[in-house]
Amino acid sequence: MKPVERVLVIDDDATVIFLTKRMLSGLGIDGGVHIAHNGLEGLERIREAAEQGLLPQLVLLDIKMPVMDGFAFWRNWQS
Repeated sequence: MKPVERVLVIDDDATVIFLTKRMLSGLGIDGGVHIAHNGLEGLERIREAAEQGLLPQLVLLDIKMPVMDGFAFWRNWQS
Protein backbone atom coordinates (compact mmCIF):
# COMPACT_ATOMS: atom_id res chain seq x y z
CA MET A 1 0.00 0.00 0.00
CA LYS A 2 1.33 3.44 -0.99
CA PRO A 3 1.72 5.99 1.80
CA VAL A 4 -0.77 8.84 1.85
CA GLU A 5 0.86 12.01 0.55
CA ARG A 6 -2.09 14.34 -0.15
CA VAL A 7 -4.85 15.09 2.35
CA LEU A 8 -7.63 17.66 2.18
CA VAL A 9 -9.10 18.72 5.53
CA ILE A 10 -12.44 20.52 5.15
CA ASP A 11 -13.41 22.06 8.47
CA ASP A 12 -14.32 25.48 9.82
CA ASP A 13 -12.97 24.92 13.34
CA ALA A 14 -9.40 26.18 13.83
CA THR A 15 -8.83 23.85 16.80
CA VAL A 16 -9.92 20.79 14.84
CA ILE A 17 -7.68 21.81 11.95
CA PHE A 18 -4.71 22.28 14.30
CA LEU A 19 -5.23 18.91 16.00
CA THR A 20 -5.82 17.12 12.70
CA LYS A 21 -2.60 18.53 11.25
CA ARG A 22 -0.70 17.43 14.37
CA MET A 23 -2.17 13.93 14.14
CA LEU A 24 -1.32 13.68 10.44
CA SER A 25 2.17 14.98 11.13
CA GLY A 26 2.60 12.24 13.72
CA LEU A 27 1.70 9.75 10.99
CA GLY A 28 4.38 11.22 8.73
CA ILE A 29 2.01 13.27 6.56
CA ASP A 30 3.30 16.83 6.66
CA GLY A 31 3.70 18.70 3.40
CA GLY A 32 0.66 17.35 1.59
CA VAL A 33 -2.04 18.60 3.97
CA HIS A 34 -4.34 21.19 2.43
CA ILE A 35 -7.09 23.06 4.26
CA ALA A 36 -10.52 24.33 3.20
CA HIS A 37 -12.77 26.16 5.65
CA ASN A 38 -16.11 25.16 4.10
CA GLY A 39 -17.51 22.85 1.45
CA LEU A 40 -17.42 25.42 -1.33
CA GLU A 41 -13.74 26.10 -0.70
CA GLY A 42 -13.20 22.33 -0.57
CA LEU A 43 -14.75 21.92 -4.02
CA GLU A 44 -12.46 24.65 -5.35
CA ARG A 45 -9.41 22.90 -3.87
CA ILE A 46 -10.45 19.59 -5.44
CA ARG A 47 -11.00 21.19 -8.84
CA GLU A 48 -7.58 22.85 -8.67
CA ALA A 49 -5.97 19.57 -7.63
CA ALA A 50 -7.73 17.71 -10.46
CA GLU A 51 -6.37 20.18 -13.01
CA GLN A 52 -2.86 19.43 -11.72
CA GLY A 53 -3.48 15.67 -11.59
CA LEU A 54 -2.93 15.69 -7.82
CA LEU A 55 -6.25 14.75 -6.26
CA PRO A 56 -6.19 14.19 -2.50
CA GLN A 57 -5.87 10.58 -1.45
CA LEU A 58 -7.81 11.29 1.73
CA VAL A 59 -10.54 13.86 2.45
CA LEU A 60 -11.50 14.60 6.05
CA LEU A 61 -14.87 16.36 5.95
CA ASP A 62 -16.79 18.19 8.65
CA ILE A 63 -20.57 18.03 8.29
CA LYS A 64 -21.75 21.26 9.94
CA MET A 65 -20.06 24.29 8.35
CA PRO A 66 -21.08 27.71 7.05
CA VAL A 67 -21.40 28.54 3.34
CA MET A 68 -21.66 24.87 2.28
CA ASP A 69 -22.01 21.99 4.73
CA GLY A 70 -20.52 18.53 4.32
CA PHE A 71 -23.69 17.01 2.85
CA ALA A 72 -23.94 19.69 0.15
CA PHE A 73 -20.21 19.26 -0.56
CA TRP A 74 -20.72 15.53 -1.05
CA ARG A 75 -23.72 16.02 -3.36
CA ASN A 76 -21.78 18.55 -5.46
CA TRP A 77 -18.62 16.43 -5.58
CA GLN A 78 -20.64 13.49 -6.86
CA SER A 79 -21.94 15.46 -9.86
